[in-house]
Amino acid sequence: MKLAPGTELGPYRIIEQVGRGGMATVYKAHQAALSRYVAIKILPPHLAAEPNFEERFRDEAVRLAALRHASIPAVFDYGTTDAVTFIASDYIDGGTLSEQLGRPLPLEYTCAILAPIASALDYAHSRGVVHRDVKPSNILLTRDGTPILTDFGIARMMASDTSLTQTGMILGTPQYMAPEQGAGDTSPAADIYSLGVVAYHMLTGRVPFDAATPMAVVLAHQQEPLPLPRTVNPNLSPEIETVLLKVLSRDPTARYRTAAAFVRALSVAVEDAPAAVAAVATVPLQQAAAPAVSDTGRGGRSRLALLMAAGVALLVVAAVAAVVLTRPRANTPAPAPVADRVGRWQQWVHMPSVLDIAGTRSDGRLLVAANGQLQLLGLDGSFGTYSPAYKVDPGPEAYITVSHGLTMTQPACTFPADNTYALRVGAPGVTTIDPQGKVGLLAAVPGVDGLNGITFDTVGKFGHSLLVTGGHAGVTVVTAIDCQGKTRVITSQAPTVEGGLEVAPSGFGPYGGQLIAPDEVSGRIMAIGADGSATVVVASGLPTGADIGVESAAFVPTGFMRKGGFAYVADRATAKNAHPGTDSVLRISSADLAAAGVKDGDLLVVTEGGSLTIGVRCASTCTAKEVATGPDVAHGEGHVAFTLAR
Repeated sequence: MKLAPGTELGPYRIIEQVGRGGMATVYKAHQAALSRYVAIKILPPHLAAEPNFEERFRDEAVRLAALRHASIPAVFDYGTTDAVTFIASDYIDGGTLSEQLGRPLPLEYTCAILAPIASALDYAHSRGVVHRDVKPSNILLTRDGTPILTDFGIARMMASDTSLTQTGMILGTPQYMAPEQGAGDTSPAADIYSLGVVAYHMLTGRVPFDAATPMAVVLAHQQEPLPLPRTVNPNLSPEIETVLLKVLSRDPTARYRTAAAFVRALSVAVEDAPAAVAAVATVPLQQAAAPAVSDTGRGGRSRLALLMAAGVALLVVAAVAAVVLTRPRANTPAPAPVADRVGRWQQWVHMPSVLDIAGTRSDGRLLVAANGQLQLLGLDGSFGTYSPAYKVDPGPEAYITVSHGLTMTQPACTFPADNTYALRVGAPGVTTIDPQGKVGLLAAVPGVDGLNGITFDTVGKFGHSLLVTGGHAGVTVVTAIDCQGKTRVITSQAPTVEGGLEVAPSGFGPYGGQLIAPDEVSGRIMAIGADGSATVVVASGLPTGADIGVESAAFVPTGFMRKGGFAYVADRATAKNAHPGTDSVLRISSADLAAAGVKDGDLLVVTEGGSLTIGVRCASTCTAKEVATGPDVAHGEGHVAFTLAR
């Protein structure tokens, strides 16, 4: 059955068919009620006739909807209308990892892509789901560079005891299939092996085994010695080769126990690689330009959506050579250097009246100020109120920070780990909320009309104090607060600043250890020293003006680009503004930032209007370049926060 454009399927209007596989046909559709495009997966009529198959198709939707992970497509609807059974899920319109292959990819980029995929696999394994078909064409890259692992639903459905999984038939793609999977035995260890093959392909430019027939490839995985990675790409270090040999062991018990453990080991090996090796191995990445996707459906089709269907459930019959091998398109557009790409912030979680996002607590959750309360936001997108005792007016801007157990020498005391510190805007001061949610007052801040910034001095030039900024008579007062609540004015004559403050790491050129603060009105990014001196780090080149200019700033943490993760910023709904906001948390992946040339230690500065973002790098001099854009409606507030892949 083929659905014509314009066909109404429940609340969805079919735009075009974007792919077809053995188990389902995928369409791009529009959901008018929420003004969004969705991917609709349709059950083919010949499979609908299978006994109990429609019930299993429904069960797939239910199970998929329960999987909540940033690198697993979200399923949000299931239905049957006019004898058509469908599943509705995220419509993703980027490219695939397979389109980037054919030559060795940069080491850090490889780790940044693999880390979220490993996290998704471990998450699925913890819930009893084995993927069975991990391969580059099932790793989709959104337009912001976020890697997404598809086809979990098919793997789960095919695990049912049906005629489709009778003896002699296996699910997977031979080039990436574990030896035991070729014999019909699947487990999390097989998925980890497949991820290892993906890593091998990324780092060497080829798969370890290929042959004329699928069966010959299966037998090669089972019987032939693994071609040593360094014989294929001599620029790889012995440490990287050791990691690949372990993950590709024929004995499942000899592999890494989790996918994340494998990627962590690979990241350490990459970090330990000699500089000369790393410099040669990390050749400039070339990436095919993503096709345009027309809102009317008349533009170029999304490779990502195509492969969501085309890669659905490849059934490899062990006794015959009937298999479809997924390959990149022959008419891929000319590549562009990865460093020329500009990333894009994406809406992630809707959160009313969101104002600020602080860094992670020890449990890995982000702390968010929203709707006059504090929320704990998990990496799966779930959130809930942290401290019912903390309740403020949701209108005024709020700034928060989380302690990681910083210890001062004078006085000798510690800011307790996981304590939250929030500005009291009305009666200038700092509220403290302990890990159990108990609320208290750390200090009142004298000499200011109001407060507008807060951060910790993690370097030590301000004595490892808590730093806050506030306005008075058209200038900025910078105050240091010790862990006993005593205040000390650093300067009462700093230029006007407001927003996400950060202390620069020691390697940030001449500004290491200084307080970095944006000024939205002038567009300047200021560095304020412990002696009270103020210097312009760089003119941002970004739009200027109240509620428009630079607002959020943060330094990319050590290990972020290697281990992978996300950066986040608050997008507050602001009525009657040119950028009205969406009341949501925006995020961008480390892979997307890496593609834009961002490195650990760079300063990211984000505008309040539109979330335009520059990366600033300082050595003897400072340079700035655009690295990301956001939805034009976005209205950014507060800090930039980071999470690392686990």
